[in-house]
Amino acid sequence: MVILQDVVAQRSSVGLSRHGVAFTVGAIDHYYTGSVDIEQLLEYNGIGYGLSYIGPQLRAAGLYAQREGGGEFLDISGLGWLMPSSLKKDTQKTTIGIPIGFLIAWRRVTGSDDIVPFNAQAIHLGAGGALIHHLNQHTRLDLKMIPLLGVTGTRDADSVGLSWAADVDVFLTVLDVFSDVGLMIGYTFRYQTWNINGSRVFSEVVDEAYDYAGTVQTVTAGVRF
Repeated sequence: MVILQDVVAQRSSVGLSRHGVAFTVGAIDHYYTGSVDIEQLLEYNGIGYGLSYIGPQLRAAGLYAQREGGGEFLDISGLGWLMPSSLKKDTQKTTIGIPIGFLIAWRRVTGSDDIVPFNAQAIHLGAGGALIHHLNQHTRLDLKMIPLLGVTGTRDADSVGLSWAADVDVFLTVLDVFSDVGLMIGYTFRYQTWNINGSRVFSEVVDEAYDYAGTVQTVTAGVRF
């Protein structure tokens, strides 16, 4: 029994160390949440395409789309996490724990040439729950949920605002399908608010011009090696 547990632990460690690259399709809903009238809202609702990296303790993704009527949408994010041994429990096939995570995100939405773009960065910290389950020797299911709180800012503003996000991902990985190369598919969901104060550009609506929120839902498919 001890030998079997050691083998499973080693396999789990090797599996978790894999790196993955995946093609990503995302459903994006980026909308204005302020309470004043803005002449041209930098909203986007539609599909974006990009690439994702899924590593042992990092998931990074970039999504790009063209807005209807002109302009572009670009979202780049990186979610990193740590799960100390004191905050997790391992069994023969399953690991559950509390990941401590951080989110760094950048979003740019442009319109016509005479409209100042939405161009914001966010840094968030949080903690949530995670489950890693080995279905068999080569197949693993990863589930993670992390609520996060932090700040959002932009180079066009004098100050930052308090904002929050919630991130969920589910990945199914089949290891060693082609020699040391495995396959993976995944789904991610992120809700995020962008609350920025003190805009110099729209001084008459200082606290409302850059108030946006929305969701990004992605489906990824790629390889793990």
